[in-house]
Amino acid sequence: MTFQRMKRTYPTDYNHALRLNAKSSKTYSNRGAVYNDLKEYLKAINDCNKAINLDPKLSGAYFHRGLAYAKLGNPQKALADYNKAINLNPYDADAYLQRG
Repeated sequence: MTFQRMKRTYPTDYNHALRLNAKSSKTYSNRGAVYNDLKEYLKAINDCNKAINLDPKLSGAYFHRGLAYAKLGNPQKALADYNKAINLNPYDADAYLQRG
């Protein structure tokens, strides 16, 4: 099985984890990151929104949502999310890199 085909199964793994713990903000954020990798940006935003609702201080959720907004052509929302990620985690080099 190729890595690309394997990546397609990752959301299923996260679905299982969320059935076990539907209040896991990190699981939603991580599944959002996977959806970004799969170019399913609206699903990524939805999962990141769920993560942020569960834990408004989860910097990674803002970062991953920012990536999705950028890919969908909404740089203002992306920039706001990168800034929020940096505010919550000033050591997030990826957020600085994306923000420019």
